[in-house]
Amino acid sequence: MLDAYLCSLAGGKYHEAVPVAWYQSLRELRHLFQCGESSEDITSQADAAFSVLGGRSVFSTADGLFGICHSSGKIGDQIYVTPGVLPAILLSNVPGQSNSYRIKSECYLHGFMNAEAFLGHLAAIPSERDWGYHFQKTQGVWEPVFTNGGTTTQDDPRLGPLPEGWRKEYWSEVTDRFYNDEFESDGTMRQLFFYNHVTDEAESSDPRLTSEFLKKRGVPFEDIIIV
Repeated sequence: MLDAYLCSLAGGKYHEAVPVAWYQSLRELRHLFQCGESSEDITSQADAAFSVLGGRSVFSTADGLFGICHSSGKIGDQIYVTPGVLPAILLSNVPGQSNSYRIKSECYLHGFMNAEAFLGHLAAIPSERDWGYHFQKTQGVWEPVFTNGGTTTQDDPRLGPLPEGWRKEYWSEVTDRFYNDEFESDGTMRQLFFYNHVTDEAESSDPRLTSEFLKKRGVPFEDIIIV
């Protein structure tokens, strides 16, 4: 629970999730939170680690999840996730109008920022048994990468086979062409694309994450009115 709270305070910007040099690790975030020191160095590190909190509030949901949202958020607001939109969205009911909402802000909801609402849980830190993920720069683009023990892949392990007429292809900046293999000979990861046999085109959007396909998986969708 502490790690989920700290990851929320950092807005998801911690080293295990996004491995860039200036993001603190979970261990470092725990130290900043628990050390009880107030030195200039500790204060400076905490300001950098939790810089996303400016103008935002920390919240918890009815089922115990942590997140941060715009300071205008209040009890009774609702959080929605939408296919193809990375941040969760904070909405407030419009009084007197059924099923109508106003958008308040984007928000960070720990444990729901990589399609967990549609596909299920991923471990915050991967292990030999549990799949986890982090973001990695692949061919110059930040993409989610999934790991489990010695296995690393861009293909989400929660998704299963592609729909009929699709296949995976991997783009190499080195040779400017597609391959069937995910890695270069030196271990560099190529960028995942999805080739459609009907249109004869490759695209970066996963066809298994369309609303049509997710509904077939039994994911509940709701039509709402934004005013």
